[in-house]
Amino acid sequence: MVEVIVVGSRHPCIRCITMKRYAEEVAKEFAGQVEVKYVRPDSEEIKRLGKVEDGYQISVIEKVPHDEEGIIRLNKEIDELRKDEEKNWPLIQKKMEEVEEKLKPIKEKAVEKEYFMTPVLAVNGKVKCWGYVPSKEKVREWIGEELQEK
Repeated sequence: MVEVIVVGSRHPCIRCITMKRYAEEVAKEFAGQVEVKYVRPDSEEIKRLGKVEDGYQISVIEKVPHDEEGIIRLNKEIDELRKDEEKNWPLIQKKMEEVEEKLKPIKEKAVEKEYFMTPVLAVNGKVKCWGYVPSKEKVREWIGEELQEK
């Protein structure tokens, strides 16, 4: 059994939700071989991965100047677009890119201070990515590699 852990922020944003969805969709392709867990940064089971925090907490702890109002505005716009997610997905992706741009100062501080910033994807205890949403194909590749090693 391959264990996939998605670490999402305390107040899940579209990035964390999308990462979880991709992991769950890929897990269905490998029926019965993959278990997906969604946990928060303060969960006991992820402490073995290292320092994990969401962007907001990193910005507070490390006093990172950033466009918090812009991020909040974009997340509200994305939440509204999610009401018809299938139709609005291209626009949601564009707004996610804008969020990524506004998160850059926080990500840079996360690298400097050795945090894994949400969303985090770990497969069998190995962090595969953090701070961004990989493609579903990449998630499938990482899980497939772990299944081949078994």
